[in-house]
Amino acid sequence: MEVSILPRRSGERPVTNPTMPHQPQDRPTRRRLHRVSLAGLVALMTAGGLMHFVAPDAYIAVVPRALPWRRELVYLSGAAEVACGLALIPRRTRAAGAWLTVAVLVLIFPANISMAIEGPRPGSDSPFNSATALWLRLPLQGVFIALAYSFTKNRDTDTQMNKTGDA
Repeated sequence: MEVSILPRRSGERPVTNPTMPHQPQDRPTRRRLHRVSLAGLVALMTAGGLMHFVAPDAYIAVVPRALPWRRELVYLSGAAEVACGLALIPRRTRAAGAWLTVAVLVLIFPANISMAIEGPRPGSDSPFNSATALWLRLPLQGVFIALAYSFTKNRDTDTQMNKTGDA
């Protein structure tokens, strides 16, 4: 059996992964992973943004006191996160939405650093308010930035999904 890592064309047998011969590099699997990661990013940004409106006081607490209009900034950042999530859904706006998501995640990163340095907020018993969670959030945000960046280009999986009509 010939081993190849080159992409396959429609109708060809799956390409065998040379490091794991029993596992084919399956394009449908890559498309599913692409869709699932996109759905996860949409959910993260949209739900995270909506939480700015549901529980604004938790977000206001982390806005530096030196900044004016802290409540309005929380609402603005929440609206930006919701806009990011929604812009990622249609293929037509996905790349722009991905760039906007990267920008928003980079802009809020200093607030996450500040939260980690200051430590857990008193009076909150949320598991996300622990020192461990606050520090783990920093590298995790890097993962989300990389994930958002992966949607800035019209990748092969996007092109293939457009041909098959998948989202």
